Amino acid sequence: MYGYSLAINQQGILHRRMMLVWHQPEGPVAVYAWIELGSQLRSALIQPKLMWKPVHETEDERGALGITNHINLHSVDLLDISRILGANKIDRKLHPLAKPTCSLSIETFDHNLLFEASCQKERDTLVKGLKGLVARLASKIIVGDERVFDEYFTPFGSVVPGEAPEWARSYD
Repeated sequence: MYGYSLAINQQGILHRRMMLVWHQPEGPVAVYAWIELGSQLRSALIQPKLMWKPVHETEDERGALGITNHINLHSVDLLDISRILGANKIDRKLHPLAKPTCSLSIETFDHNLLFEASCQKERDTLVKGLKGLVARLASKIIVGDERVFDEYFTPFGSVVPGEAPEWARSYD
């Protein structure tokens, strides 16, 4: 039963836009966050990412037609994530407004990101779902499971000329 609920949770995270608060040194910012599927373009592989952008943008941050400027898009590759934890202890000098019971920490090699969900239950759902997504992606890549492309990569990349990367090819 636990495996089934975890799979449902991962799919819910994968196909959902989340509203969070991103705590950065300059202060907290409300953001939309989502999982961006990867793509294979010719010989290049674009990894799946956790993406986020501010909810409210100023006129300067938008283009001439009101289209969001890419400067405000932030991301971290899913495979760069080393830890996802509920943030029970928060450095109040860095993040004085973060609620520990609602916050989650995402650590990479060179970043430590702090996000806040609307409540503890949503935080716990995000932590479990993101951990499961990252673990499943890494596992499928390590064992050479080509179904990784079905789950974590957009199908539109498959129509672009090129070969699958070496690690994704089956070995006979």
